[in-house]
Amino acid sequence: MLRMRNLICLAKINLILVMCIANYANSASASDARNDVWEVGLNFQRLQLKDDKNNLVGNGGSFQVGMGRIAGPWHLSLVADVVLGPFTSLREERVKTDFYGTGGTLSARYTFGEKGARTMQGIGLSLKLAYADIVGRSIQNSTRTPDNREVSDLSMRTSIFMGYAGIFISWIQDSRPKGNTTQLLTTRIEGYILSCDFGYPLKSSYSTIYHETEFEEDSDEVLSTQKKRERGSHNGYSIRATLTMLLGS
Repeated sequence: MLRMRNLICLAKINLILVMCIANYANSASASDARNDVWEVGLNFQRLQLKDDKNNLVGNGGSFQVGMGRIAGPWHLSLVADVVLGPFTSLREERVKTDFYGTGGTLSARYTFGEKGARTMQGIGLSLKLAYADIVGRSIQNSTRTPDNREVSDLSMRTSIFMGYAGIFISWIQDSRPKGNTTQLLTTRIEGYILSCDFGYPLKSSYSTIYHETEFEEDSDEVLSTQKKRERGSHNGYSIRATLTMLLGS
């Protein structure tokens, strides 16, 4: 129930931000300035998601590419994420597992100051909604436990919907006017954004499949092998740092 309330609250906040930015964008579109930018970013993330059996704790990151729009002090962007990680060990048996997947991030940034978002010394606040669908596969079997069990062939699929709030600093050039000259049509680096965000999982669910083998005590003789499935949800937090490059054409 608490997660649903948080989700509704964040959705309302983002809707308000989108409406505010749309108003700025409408006023900006009447001018001759170029306000749309391409975005390419690198994201470094620490996940700390836990439940009773299948914790998702480790470091990872993502490569981001998408588009954004700058209007006054606001900067709205939508990027696709290619997720690498986390690279971690799962369950109490410590099964080494690597995760990969895809996702997307919607960001709304507000820059303080009279100059707006296009300043070479900007600082502001950001709100983000991020979704990731990642799959982890074990890269080796677990070590044998004291009760003579071994876990192998583990696969875990996780869907994570996170809400983030954070701060950023930016270095963004003034916008160029619209036109057809070579100088105005040449792609250039508009600027950079460095952000740090703290996230809470609005929804994080997983499903795990693995084989559990039981051995004879002090022997390699197999007594039984079972295929097991587990489902659950995570609680916890995430911290991530992102470096974004803005390109204009």
